[in-house]
Formats: sequence, structure tokens, C-alpha cells
Amino acid sequence: VSTILQYVRQGQIRSVHSLKDGEIEIIEAEARETTNVVGLTLEDITIRGQIEVAGLYRSDQFFIMPNKTTIRVGDRLVLAVTEASVPKVERLFAERPGYL
Repeated sequence: VSTILQYVRQGQIRSVHSLKDGEIEIIEAEARETTNVVGLTLEDITIRGQIEVAGLYRSDQFFIMPNKTTIRVGDRLVLAVTEASVPKVERLFAERPGYL
């Protein structure tokens, strides 16, 4: 199921793991130059109880819950997301219209 979700989800999603019968997804997504998420802080994309940033990979280092960090090109985020909030995450990591 997780492998299928990775290909079904929109945006720069690297991996997806479904928990609790699909109610929660753990998503690893990459911030690319062409995505909407670059320049936002992790606090900007966190919605308590819906989208939580669990960690951030940057330059071969992993940071746990680095809320005040600004997202840069190449960052990979690990997110815990409710099923209802997955479309919001997909939009954040989708290609910006000017880059299509």
C-alpha cells in the first residue's frame, strides 16, 4: 500500500507510509526550487493535529522537530499528516505554475 501511495500522491513525495488504516500518513517530501514550500518556515506549514513536521534532512544531517527553520531547496521533510490534510501537503510540494 505504501508503495502505491507514493505514486498516487501529487508533488515531490519521496515516500509514504500509511498508519491506522490510512487515517495517518508519514510522508517524506523534498523541497525543490520549483515547489511552493521553499522559503516557508516549518511553523508556517504545521497545523496542529493535522500536519506535524517530525523532522528535516539537510546536508546529510537529520533534525527532529526544528520548528523555526526556513525550508531550503534540497531539504527533505518528514511529516505526520491526517488523511484529510494530505491535499494541503500535496499543494505545498507541487510544482509552481510558472515552472510547468
